[in-house]
Amino acid sequence: MWSPIIMTSSLQGEASIIGRNLARLAFDILGNYGDVNNSNVNVFREVLNINEEAISLLTSTIRNSTSLCLLFGGETTVTVNGKGRGGRNQEMVLAFSLETEKLSEQFNGDGEISFLSGGTDGIDGPTDAAGALTYFICREGQVQLQTDDARKEGLDPEKFLKDNDSYNYFSQLSEGKYLLKPGHTGTNVMDIQMVYIHKY
Repeated sequence: MWSPIIMTSSLQGEASIIGRNLARLAFDILGNYGDVNNSNVNVFREVLNINEEAISLLTSTIRNSTSLCLLFGGETTVTVNGKGRGGRNQEMVLAFSLETEKLSEQFNGDGEISFLSGGTDGIDGPTDAAGALTYFICREGQVQLQTDDARKEGLDPEKFLKDNDSYNYFSQLSEGKYLLKPGHTGTNVMDIQMVYIHKY
């Protein structure tokens, strides 16, 4: 059973930086599961705008649940330096995915992390997608990463991120199955991020 926790409703900042920090937070929690006192959760309070109440709830919940769903809301930005196509949610997920690849090299344990970021209006930037999702799985030393799938398909995730081309990256990766495409929703209550953490 998943235990949901609202971490903040005012997430803001550069999408790629937020994505990387969300990945670090997820790995910190998974790596110190059941002993939040040894984690660095408080380090992320300022950059992710997490309030004290959310930290307390996380600390108590993690003692009784092996499956967490951390909920974030807000609106981030993208400084466009490249010539690609994408939106802040897709860029955030790509940055999260790349940071996951880096952090997985030092991870010891079993568990999984999934991350989804999407615009509640159904549109992310000048694209027909609302956002995207990525994942990390480690079981008995066997690691599964979305970036590994991308490289096997001849895609260079870093190059796509540098060119602000997250939409084309996710469109090409696994025939676009990681893109969220609900269409126009007729509502707009900012963006939503969901970080799923499960300890085996």
